[in-house]
Amino acid sequence: MREVLLSFKTIGIALPLLVGAAVAIGEWVSPTIAYILFGVAFVWLLCAIIYWRKNKRRTQSKLAVGGLIGRANNVKVKDSHYKGKITIQGKSEDIDAGGLIGQGKNTEIVDSSADAEIEYKQDDGC
Repeated sequence: MREVLLSFKTIGIALPLLVGAAVAIGEWVSPTIAYILFGVAFVWLLCAIIYWRKNKRRTQSKLAVGGLIGRANNVKVKDSHYKGKITIQGKSEDIDAGGLIGQGKNTEIVDSSADAEIEYKQDDGC
C-alpha cells in the first residue's frame, strides 16, 4: 500500500489535485482548511522524496555477483552448474553474492547447482 501512495504516478496525479482543491476551498470556504490541505500535500511530497531516495539507494547501490548470473529478473535457470571461486572487494552489506545467482526476483532454478567459494575482501575506505 505504501508503494502505491508514494509512486510517481500517484503523486503526479493526486498532488496537483490536492493543491487545486486547497486553493479552491481557500477561496470559497475557509483559509484554515486550505492551509491544512497544503500541509498535507507538503508532508506527502516530503515522505515520497524520502521514500524514493531510500528505495533508490537500497536497490541500485547493491552490487550483485554470482557464478552464473549477477542479477536475474523473471528468468528460469535450468541444468546449470558453477564450480569455482568468487572474490569480491567491498563492504559485504553492499553486495548480494551467490554461487549461481547474486540477486534474483521471480527466478526459478531447476536441476542446477553451485560449488562456489565466495570470499569478501573488505574495502579499506580509500
